[in-house]
Amino acid sequence: MAAFVFKVFTLTIRTVSKPLAARVQSWVMQHPKLRKPVIELAQTLHRLDVRVNRGAEGKSGKVFVGNLSEENAMDLAGKVVSEAFVWGVAILIVGWEYERQKGKDLDRAAKEKAFQEKDLADKRWLAQRFEDLQTEIIWLKERSVQTDAQLATLLDQLQLSSREEERKKLKRSNSFYGVFGLSR
Repeated sequence: MAAFVFKVFTLTIRTVSKPLAARVQSWVMQHPKLRKPVIELAQTLHRLDVRVNRGAEGKSGKVFVGNLSEENAMDLAGKVVSEAFVWGVAILIVGWEYERQKGKDLDRAAKEKAFQEKDLADKRWLAQRFEDLQTEIIWLKERSVQTDAQLATLLDQLQLSSREEERKKLKRSNSFYGVFGLSR
């Protein structure tokens, strides 16, 4: 939406610059110090125009190019000033759009760089966490082996103790006192 508004705004400025160019043209033509250089510029452009046209037509050789009448020179100078003003406005708009787009591109690049840095930091954190978990798994496996060995030892002791108890019972039952149900 903002781009659309910006485009409409620049188009409006370009449209408004045309009537402003007519005012600038009349102001330059009435200004005593600017009038003479602008007329000289118009005469130079006239000579250049004649030479370019002759070259395009394939004509060669030197030719005398007379000056325009002051009225024709004033008319050409006014057109030149008017068009120069419109072109100046257009160049300013293009420059402004370029700077605006350059700012957007810089913002986009900064966001992309920040995203990549965060992504890299997240990947490093995940890799570290993965290593920590692997270390913990190894420790748990070792602890499990130790616990299994301790349980096996306890089971062996329990079985040994149970056998010993059975032997004692059997011994008591085989003794003289055991016949009468007496205990020692």
